[in-house]
Amino acid sequence: MSFWSKFPQPTCLPDSCQCEFVYDALIRQPSSFWTSGIYVLFALFQYTQIKVKGYTFQAWTAAIIVIGLGSMFAHGSFTRFSMAIDFATIILTISLFPLINRLKVRALSHFKISLFLIFYYILLALALYSMPKWYKIILCLIIFLVSIKDQFIEIKKSGKEITKDLRIFFITLLVSFLFFMLDEFRVSCVPQSLLQWHSLWHIGTATAIYYFGKWKFS
Repeated sequence: MSFWSKFPQPTCLPDSCQCEFVYDALIRQPSSFWTSGIYVLFALFQYTQIKVKGYTFQAWTAAIIVIGLGSMFAHGSFTRFSMAIDFATIILTISLFPLINRLKVRALSHFKISLFLIFYYILLALALYSMPKWYKIILCLIIFLVSIKDQFIEIKKSGKEITKDLRIFFITLLVSFLFFMLDEFRVSCVPQSLLQWHSLWHIGTATAIYYFGKWKFS
């Protein structure tokens, strides 16, 4: 029995989780664990590329790094708590810009905004802890669509150009979501394979995030 098996397990077990086999080991889903690190690498690389590092960009970079670390924790341990952390990080990131924009309107300091985001993250993790998997996925999709709508309103107001980078973001994200759904429905599922649909979801979304950041902050 591994260290992680002593903790409460995800509600999707034993046979409603992703395709990748959950090993009784220190790293329970190695393929998804290692590909999670690409978020951190892309975030750090982009940090070196952007010249003007304002508060919003720094918060965005931190959120992407936390996505990578949270995903590594989730797939390494595969416990109910780590899964809640993983989804909480995703929701925090996709709702980051609308939240920051609204908090800035209230003339809050950067410290207070950061404090709010930390408490928001903790509350999300607690709320998601016992939530069934598909409820979490649907919640992420709803918040994503609201955030995208908010971004298009901001584009219209600011007159920012829709460039190739933003188009690459949308196309890559859509393809990545296809990989995610193929994994969830266990299409061509080979549980012990080193190449998983979910791993491609990680690689694809990390790439999409990079191009979104490039469009947003360049």
